[in-house]
Amino acid sequence: MHKITSLENPQVKQAASLKKRKYRRELEMFLIEGRRAAMEAKRRPELIASIFVEEQLAGDRDLLQDFEPTKIFATDRRIIRHICGTEQPQGIALVMRNPHWDWQKMLDRKGVILLLDRISDPGNMG
Repeated sequence: MHKITSLENPQVKQAASLKKRKYRRELEMFLIEGRRAAMEAKRRPELIASIFVEEQLAGDRDLLQDFEPTKIFATDRRIIRHICGTEQPQGIALVMRNPHWDWQKMLDRKGVILLLDRISDPGNMG
């Protein structure tokens, strides 16, 4: 686990830039926030670029146990707030690489494929 104390750190700057669509597309990365999202990210560890966690959560073994320690950055609340897009961040944020799929493999599988384009609010999809 690494410690970051500056807003000028390149890792912090990159993570904070992902709040803007331009940088998400350019870097092919996105930001997820919160405990539940972090637990879901454990299913695809190859997509995790970095993990920012508040110092007070850095000792939470249940939360951090399956993550690669070299990708974890302990930091203070000020930096977490700078990175996150929510008003009350939950103390953990992950920078994720965009997943890439092999479309031919997907088309060769049996079942239904549903493609959705430009969903602005996934909660309203249903």
